[in-house]
Amino acid sequence: MFAVVYRNKLFVCSLLMLAIIAWVNKADFLIIWADILHVCGQTLVILILMFGLLACIKPILDSGVIKEKISRASDYKSMTLAALLGLVISGPIYPGFTLGKMLLASGVRVKTIIILLSVWGTLKLPMLPFEIDILGGKYTLIRWIVTGIGIVIMSLLCDFIITALNRRPTQLPPQ
Repeated sequence: MFAVVYRNKLFVCSLLMLAIIAWVNKADFLIIWADILHVCGQTLVILILMFGLLACIKPILDSGVIKEKISRASDYKSMTLAALLGLVISGPIYPGFTLGKMLLASGVRVKTIIILLSVWGTLKLPMLPFEIDILGGKYTLIRWIVTGIGIVIMSLLCDFIITALNRRPTQLPPQ
C-alpha cells in the first residue's frame, strides 16, 4: 500500500490538498472541483481524438508507406517533411510521443522525430496569427527563426550522439 502511495505521491498530495480545501472552504472546493471536471472532460475528448488518429496512422506505419517515403527521401527532405507536419498539427503534444515511438520503431531517424516533436511543441501554424497579434510581427519572426535554427541544431546533435552511442562497443575487450 505504501509503495502505491509513494509512486503516486503527486496525485495523493493533490487529493490531500483538495480534502483540506473542502474542509476549510466548501465554496472554493466546489469551484476547484468544477474546474477539475471541466479540464478532465476536455482532456478526455482530446485523448480520444488523438489516440484515434494514432490508431489510424499505425496501419500505415506497419505497412511501411511512411518508412519507405522517409527512407527514400534525403535527410533534408525528411527533416522538411517532419517540420511541415509539426507545423500544421495543433493541439497538445503528448500524443506526439506515442507517434514518435511508432516512427522510431518503423525505422525513422532520431533527428526527424526530434524535429517533428519540437516543431509540434513550439511552432504552431494555427497559432501564428494569435502570436503576431499578441507579440508583434517582428518579435514573432525572430522567435520563429531562432527556434527553427535551434531545433535543427539540437536534432542534428542528438542524432550524432545517439548514433555514436549505438556504434560503440557495449563491453570492454578482454585483457
